[in-house]
Amino acid sequence: MSKNKRILIVFMIVLLCFSYVTVFAAESANVTAIKTYDDAGTHTLTLDGDVRANGCDGAIYVDNATELTINGTGNVHGLVCSGEKCQDETCGFSMAVYANNGSTITINGGTYTQGSDGTDHSDLIYAARQSEIIINGGTFESVTPQWTLNCKDNTNSTITVKGGRFYKFDPSNTTVSPVGQNEIIVPAEYKVVKDGDWYEVVCAHLNCTEVAEVKATYTETGTKAHWLCELCGKTFADKTLATEVVDLTIPKLAEVVDNNATITIDAIDQALSEAGKNATVEIPVLETEEVVNSITLPIISLDGLADKEKELLIETSEVTLTIDNTTLTEIVAQAGDVENVTIEVIKVEEKTLNETQKEAIKDKEVAFILSAQILVDGKCVTDFNGGKVTVEVPFVPAKNVEIAEYKVVYIADDGKVEEIPFKYVDGNIVLELNHFSEYAIVKNKNVQNETEKNESAPVETGKNESVSDEGEKDESPKTGAESIVVFVIIVSIIGLAITKKRK
Repeated sequence: MSKNKRILIVFMIVLLCFSYVTVFAAESANVTAIKTYDDAGTHTLTLDGDVRANGCDGAIYVDNATELTINGTGNVHGLVCSGEKCQDETCGFSMAVYANNGSTITINGGTYTQGSDGTDHSDLIYAARQSEIIINGGTFESVTPQWTLNCKDNTNSTITVKGGRFYKFDPSNTTVSPVGQNEIIVPAEYKVVKDGDWYEVVCAHLNCTEVAEVKATYTETGTKAHWLCELCGKTFADKTLATEVVDLTIPKLAEVVDNNATITIDAIDQALSEAGKNATVEIPVLETEEVVNSITLPIISLDGLADKEKELLIETSEVTLTIDNTTLTEIVAQAGDVENVTIEVIKVEEKTLNETQKEAIKDKEVAFILSAQILVDGKCVTDFNGGKVTVEVPFVPAKNVEIAEYKVVYIADDGKVEEIPFKYVDGNIVLELNHFSEYAIVKNKNVQNETEKNESAPVETGKNESVSDEGEKDESPKTGAESIVVFVIIVSIIGLAITKKRK
C-alpha cells in the first residue's frame, strides 16, 4: 500500500471519528433551539428534560394568539442574548418564557432559570402585547430577582399567580417591584408564604366545607370526617385548617385473607358503642367477598369487653358464636402477652377424624362434622373455666327425615362418644359447649328392624311349629278357629254313619 493511500485512510478514520464525536456531543448536551409556538392553535408541552436556548425571545416563545400549557418537572433556562437577532448586538435579555401578541401560557410545573450579562433587567417570565401568563406551579429563580415576573409596560398584559415558589420575589408586593407590577395579580383566594429567601403562593382556603365521616363496614372502607377546600381540593383535619390530611381512609372493620377475618380494634369499639347498655356486643362479619371460617380478635379488645361484663356475638354466613363473659375472661387470662386470638369453627369431612373416632361412629350416618377451636399463639384453649360458647349452625335435615332422628355427639380422640343436647331453632342447630373439639351431627343408619321383617314374611296355614334348642318339636296350643274345624269334621263323620245304618 502506497504512502498516499495510508495517509488517506488515516484521514478518513479521523474524519469519521470527529463526525461521530460531534453528533454524539450535540445529542448529549440536550441544547435545543427556541421552542416556538405561533400558529394560533392550542398546545401542551411536557417538560421531561432541559430546554436551554437564546433567551432574547425566551427559551419558550409563544406568539400570535397561540395557547400553550406547560406541564412536567424539567428545566427551562434562558441563555443571554447572543446578538443573532439583535443586529449583532446583545440586548441583555435572557427570558425563559415569553408570551407575545395575545397569546396565553399556563405554567403548571417545571424549574425556570436564566443566564445574565450583568444588567439589571434580566426578565425571567415575560408577557407582552395583550398576552396572559397563568402560573399554577413551578420554581422560579432569576439572577435579578426583582425582574422574575414582568409585563411589558402599558401593553395590557397580565401575569396571574395561583401557585409556585419564587426566589427573593414576592408576587403580591406592589411597593418594591418594577414598573407594571400592578399587572401581576395574586387573586384574593391565594396568599404568599415566606420561607427564608423563597416566597410560595398557596391557596388561602377561604371556601372550605365540612365533610361528615363515612363509617367503614366489613366490606367497604370508610372516610374520616374532614374539611375540604373547594378551590384547591386539599383536605384538613378540622376547621382550623392547621393540619392537612392526605389519607382519609378508614380501614374495613375486618380484613379477610384465606377465609380468616381479622377484626380491628375500631370494629369492636364501634360495636361496643352501638351495644350501649345491652349485655351482648355484636360483630356481624357478613357479606364479605369470601367465606369466613375463622375470626382473629385483638386480646386488648376482649379484655375491655371482659372488664365491662359483656358477652361477644360473632356472626358469619357459616356460623354464629356467642362467647359468654366467663369464657372471654378465661381467654384473656390464657393469652398472656399474646396480641391476638383466633376462633375457628368449620365443617370438616369425616376423613379428618382418626381411625378410632371413625370406628366409634361407623354405625351412624354423618350429616356433617363441626371442628371448633380457640387458638392463642397456636395453642388451643380447652378450658373455659365454667364458661360457655353458644354455637348456631344452619342445618337442613335429609329428605323424609325428622330432626328428632338426629343426634349431636362429641367424639374424643380415644373414640369415646358423648351425646350433646341441642335445640333446633329457625333452621339452626344450637349447641351450648363448655369446650371446643370435634362434634358430629349423626343419625342411625337405615336398618330394617325385626317388626318390619315379621310383617313382610309369608303366612303359613296349619300347625305353627318352632324348633327348640334340643331339636324337639314343640306343638303350640290350637287356636279357637282350629277347634271349630275339627268339631265340624267329627260331626260330619257321625252323621254319615247314622245315615248308612238307617238304610
